[in-house]
Amino acid sequence: MDTPKLKPYLTDNQWVQAWNEIDIADEQGRSYCMDRLVEFEDHLAILDYKLTLPEVGSEAHDKYRAQLNNYKQELGRIRPDKPAKAYLISAKGEIAEVI
Repeated sequence: MDTPKLKPYLTDNQWVQAWNEIDIADEQGRSYCMDRLVEFEDHLAILDYKLTLPEVGSEAHDKYRAQLNNYKQELGRIRPDKPAKAYLISAKGEIAEVI
């Protein structure tokens, strides 16, 4: 949690608001639970915790990318005022944006 790359999302407290284990629902009533959502002045950051970061292009990475893109889509509907970015975070303190 104290790695320099993660501090802006976890410990620097320089955000507008931050939530852990936040649930949102889509228009069909399906529920999504985000590990962490951080609101900054100019964007929303979705954080998804994993033990390790999967290799880009792997089946696991594609699965997580689809999951996070669903989160981004629903946040765009709920919060159209700010773009959402999505990140995978590893237990080693690594962070990777998922596009």
